Amino acid sequence: MYYILILIILFCYNKWHSMPKGGLQDKVGNSYSWFICVVLVLLAAFRSDEVGADTLGYRYDYESLHSYGSINALIDRYSIYYFGYFGLSKLFHMAGLPVQVWFGFLEAFYLYSLMRLINKFSRDKILSLLIFTTIGLFTFSMAGLKQTFASSLMMLAFVFFIDKKYIYTALLVFATYYTHQSALIMLGAFPIYLLRNNKWLIPITITLCISIYLFSFRFMEAMVDMLGNEKWESYLITDSQYTYVTFIFYVTIVAVSFINIKRYSDYQQGEARLFFGLSALGCALQLLAGVSPSLFRLALLYTPFMTILLPNVAYYSKNKYVRYFLMGCVIFYFLYTTRNSPYSFV
Repeated sequence: MYYILILIILFCYNKWHSMPKGGLQDKVGNSYSWFICVVLVLLAAFRSDEVGADTLGYRYDYESLHSYGSINALIDRYSIYYFGYFGLSKLFHMAGLPVQVWFGFLEAFYLYSLMRLINKFSRDKILSLLIFTTIGLFTFSMAGLKQTFASSLMMLAFVFFIDKKYIYTALLVFATYYTHQSALIMLGAFPIYLLRNNKWLIPITITLCISIYLFSFRFMEAMVDMLGNEKWESYLITDSQYTYVTFIFYVTIVAVSFINIKRYSDYQQGEARLFFGLSALGCALQLLAGVSPSLFRLALLYTPFMTILLPNVAYYSKNKYVRYFLMGCVIFYFLYTTRNSPYSFV
């Protein structure tokens, strides 16, 4: 099924890319983008328990919600820090909706938040969705549902922050705190956005990336102390079987983007700095998995920005092979990492 999914996206991309530039191409591109999103939502909704590491557990949690008749009972079972997720899923359950609708809603909300970002910045929306599908975001969205929902809230908060709708931003950040606190690490994107026109942004970001690597354990201790959630103390371990495949992959595609970023920077200097810096932070956070294996999740809060960086670099680059190289890299990575976990329907 994953092979078919990639072929669908490539077919849409080829049809769109072969059209003459203009209003019709933009209209068709939007239609194809939403069609791809519908396919992704359906795959997330009707997946079997073998797809996604925690799907069976989330399915059981949803089907057991009848056991918790009050808000206090729900909080006692799952804690206040996950109430945003389980409180909303309780409403779906009370409405008599099957778990497939809940799974589909979570994916649809995640894609809605991402598309708000993509529509605002990406010059190649279908390529953005290909990158979303292949760099690990789609597969994780079917495994870590609480963080996926929290990530959606933070992505929307970031979009509202850009649009200067600060009340909505504050409300979404507040909701994130009571959904999955790890997603709050995306708050770092907000000051970086404000510095997007500063020529020192990239050196500052690279320095921050190096600091995260050199002081990774202290960084995690500070996060745990700041959040005050005892659950995160379990991540303060130094025994990790982490392999650097994903980190090398992230660094490769971001480095290729940086090498070819000049024309993107010539047209949109602040924007190019912004998305390179945020993507570089995603690479640095991926290294934290070397401290604790569960910390790869933090990188997934910043890798969505690669769905803007890579397509825009390819769009502005005079070298057409940059696009094909990046597409080849992400497709190969996706097929390589999913080779032992085939998709199956419920």
